Amino acid sequence: MAGPAEGEEREHIYGATETSPFPPAPGGPAAPAAPIGIEPPPGPPPGPTPSPPSRRRTLWIAVAAIVVVVVVVVAVLVLVLGSHSSNGSPGPLGTPASYDQTAPLAISESATASGGPWTVVAAEGLGIPSGVVGPNLGSIGGSSCTFTPAPGSPSTLTFPGTPANATPGEVATWVFFAKDVGLDSILLIEVSDGVSVPLATMSGSTCVSTFTQLGEISATSVVDSTLAASQMNHGGGSTFLQAHPEPTEMFILIGTSASLGAGPFWDVSYTTCAFTASSGEGSDIMATYYAASGDPLSGPTTGSTGC
Repeated sequence: MAGPAEGEEREHIYGATETSPFPPAPGGPAAPAAPIGIEPPPGPPPGPTPSPPSRRRTLWIAVAAIVVVVVVVVAVLVLVLGSHSSNGSPGPLGTPASYDQTAPLAISESATASGGPWTVVAAEGLGIPSGVVGPNLGSIGGSSCTFTPAPGSPSTLTFPGTPANATPGEVATWVFFAKDVGLDSILLIEVSDGVSVPLATMSGSTCVSTFTQLGEISATSVVDSTLAASQMNHGGGSTFLQAHPEPTEMFILIGTSASLGAGPFWDVSYTTCAFTASSGEGSDIMATYYAASGDPLSGPTTGSTGC
């Protein structure tokens, strides 16, 4: 499955950018002025005119922007948990599960959670080599986002790690995102080890607006994460995993975008960067698929990335 065309930029979730080394062909030189009264000879043909971005590339860039927000939101929670793990020890490994297995639990939770009705619009499956555990510390504020423990959330939160022998597309931690009817709050729901729990509500226009534009997702409207993983692995993911046997794996599903009029999409990535790393260099492979069919939108592509 081919990645972006030659000459296009490749934009990584973690911020690195690769650009084709081949410059566009220059236009031809201007034709010399002709004497008065003499028809000027035709000049050389002009250089190629850059074509506008294709619909496929426009979709890919827009999806990548939404994926960045999804990753950052979950990374904040994992970072808080990790920084308060008992004596810095890793958390437990969990039971891997696919999107199809976990979505009904999250949707059921969203139907009864306080502050609703809620509509599930995105999900992230997180496969990390070691789990993290820590106390629910209360509100986490920021200039544009505020996380507040959801009613009924546990006092101790755990994101289990995924065993190395898990079936492709199955991970131990899933986080689902649900918007409220007022479009001013997002509920985060964790599903792990067969149990769903409300984690936190997120407010703040910058964070919330990314999710309120998305349409509802369900367990029947999209292909499973296992099929997305199969597509990735056939396109080079298996080779990457053989070279890097303990990566961070992410399976991100986003609903149809109202602004794009397209979707839903699966975004799949494997990276050697720790999930909450903020420095260093790593390697990754990533791809985006139309979630209704499993057909590729972009990638898989591999490269180096800043963590």
